[in-house]
Amino acid sequence: MFLTLIIVLSAMLSILVSLLVKAVRSHPYFAEAVKAFTSIQVPEKPRSKGDIRRLRKYRALYKSVRKRIILLLALNFTVFTLVYVLMIVLVTVLSGGEAWITIPVAIPLLSYASNGVYMTHVYVVALLGFIIPFRLISKNARL
Repeated sequence: MFLTLIIVLSAMLSILVSLLVKAVRSHPYFAEAVKAFTSIQVPEKPRSKGDIRRLRKYRALYKSVRKRIILLLALNFTVFTLVYVLMIVLVTVLSGGEAWITIPVAIPLLSYASNGVYMTHVYVVALLGFIIPFRLISKNARL
């Protein structure tokens, strides 16, 4: 029961991260930056006069967009970190100081056998529950 509660809580917090990242990214300030970032075609090394003109034309826009994208990355990282810390705190409160729990199957390198049952740390189970729906987060965080 406790194992299921930890996994469900971790998965719900992972989905919360996904929704928060999507909400931040869909804000008009960042949505405009992502759209501009994907539409600007500036070569790394200008090789012709046309490339130099294009570089001069988009330089200010490119700097502004780059700053917004870096801010978006920092916000996504902050949201992820805060929700992950919240998950660790909630798991610690729910476990009531019990650090090791029994699990039905062995997890290589993360669990050990004790008196015929497999034991693992409660944070390992929370981390696995957090990673399960991680694909949702990676889809929303991608440019």
